Amino acid sequence: MNGSKDRRKIENIIREPLTTHRFWLNGKLRAADDPENPQAFTLDEFKKFIDELPVKNATSQLEAVKVMTAVQTGVISQPPVFNTPETQLIWGAALAFLKVNPEQMSSWATPLPPETQLSQTALWKQIVDTRGAKRITVACASHSRSLA
Repeated sequence: MNGSKDRRKIENIIREPLTTHRFWLNGKLRAADDPENPQAFTLDEFKKFIDELPVKNATSQLEAVKVMTAVQTGVISQPPVFNTPETQLIWGAALAFLKVNPEQMSSWATPLPPETQLSQTALWKQIVDTRGAKRITVACASHSRSLA
């Protein structure tokens, strides 16, 4: 493989359009989950993260609308699509946002009790039970096994 095309090289990973977005999200999630000094990760910040996605195409724009609706209402009108890195990122970000902001689930169309775990919600099941999510899980497991 040509060195300039090798996606495993750190220089090439850093240059990818989504990398800065991923780093920002990682920082927000880590700060929000800090047990000693948690920093808020607000819905407005999450919306800005989605709006400023560096890759814009019809699929990612449709998924962005679905993600925001899902986060705000707990409902997905159509199955999520995970066929591009940006759609994988925004759906993963949505679940991570809800994980660090469980109180968001109390404002859903059908509010959930505060003690409800994200993994117990219908939204979680709708996302992880899709063919796309299962395909990604198998691909990641296969990739991890090949690295061992």
